[in-house]
Amino acid sequence: MRTHPTGPEYNPLDDLMRIIEQAEQDHRRLQVAQREIETISGVGAGAAGKIQVRADADGRITQIKLDPRVMKLSSRDLAEEVMLAMQRAQEDSAMRRERVLRDTAGELPDTPAQSLEQFDRTMHTFNRAMDEHESRLDQIFREMDGR
Repeated sequence: MRTHPTGPEYNPLDDLMRIIEQAEQDHRRLQVAQREIETISGVGAGAAGKIQVRADADGRITQIKLDPRVMKLSSRDLAEEVMLAMQRAQEDSAMRRERVLRDTAGELPDTPAQSLEQFDRTMHTFNRAMDEHESRLDQIFREMDGR
């Protein structure tokens, strides 16, 4: 935590305003990321491009297009090619979502254990920062009461 001047031009509300501004900037950044995630559409293809599939940011299939020529495939081959196109669309969607999250929040971990570890570190840092902010706000209010 930085030291604060105690001269007559020091205004403790300046610190409060900086805290509020930072929170508002973070909130706006997260809103932009959320809107971007909502528009993600992953694409995948199968049967040499004759099957086209789209998946949303959650991996739900939103569209399947079949070129009439794929009907010449056996039902088994057609099913395999549709599944392959769906998997590719879901993987593309996940990759796009991860890119948005990484751009917003930084590098993502590779495994669930690493995710939990990163979450724990983030929460610890957040809690420590919030404790510091709370202490600073208490100090600001005490200084305001003393005027």
